[in-house]
Amino acid sequence: ENAGFRLIDVSLKFTRPLPYEGDAANVSDGGWKLRPARAEDSPWMRELGGGHAATHFLNDPGLPAQRTRKLFAAWVERCAQGLAYRIYVLEDVQGRRCGFVIYLRNARFARAVGRRPLILDYVLLPPEMRGRGLGPWLIEESLRQEGSGDFDFCELRTSQHNYPAIACYEKLGFRLCATDFVLHRTL
Repeated sequence: ENAGFRLIDVSLKFTRPLPYEGDAANVSDGGWKLRPARAEDSPWMRELGGGHAATHFLNDPGLPAQRTRKLFAAWVERCAQGLAYRIYVLEDVQGRRCGFVIYLRNARFARAVGRRPLILDYVLLPPEMRGRGLGPWLIEESLRQEGSGDFDFCELRTSQHNYPAIACYEKLGFRLCATDFVLHRTL
């Protein structure tokens, strides 16, 4: 703080072993299905990602919110263009897109430490789809589809004030393993 940095957020890191084994998330059978993302999903994912409000960058009054949302929309676009290891899209019984989850992998880290993490980078549902138990189901089903061969564990990060996400992750067997301070400084 003496050097001009301000605390913006506290990032929580969660992890759980793979393969995924756990109780099924309690979601009534609404005909939900999960599929790999396709190129035509990209504009929709970008728009949904650009509207996401739970990012530590939006906690910084020195960063314009509109530009920050564009930054996250661009990140989703980069992931859709091949940066992501895998993206799954949630569809309802009519085939309408209702959410997505992005996974990354870090091959250099895996080689360096001899562990194979699957990184849950981004999970997002539109506001009208939240509160139905679909978030846990989306994560659980995508982890089940990943199987057990390529990864030892799954890790993710979320903001300390994102209580619904924390509850979801803990429900799915993720455990808090680290915290980091997010500091910003205006130059």
